[in-house]
Amino acid sequence: MNFIGILSTRIFRYGFAIFGVALVTLLLEPFHEQLNSTTVALAFLLVILTCATFFGRNPAMLSACLASFLERLNYQSLFARSKRCNYSSCAVG
Repeated sequence: MNFIGILSTRIFRYGFAIFGVALVTLLLEPFHEQLNSTTVALAFLLVILTCATFFGRNPAMLSACLASFLERLNYQSLFARSKRCNYSSCAVG
């Protein structure tokens, strides 16, 4: 099987979608204190657009759903372990 044949296999396309989202998650995790959700979403969008461009709609949909799920988990855990000030404990204004 040649290189083009490997790129067109279903396992490679869906594997790239899963691996891309996992890689972005692992690369951004050490910087979760400095990054906001927009930056993380744009990093995931880069993986989604790469999947859509080179591998089609279905791997892109898988990476979008996986990225959305991981972003939601990260967003919830960020606020669970964050020591940021909320409206009830900080004086605003």
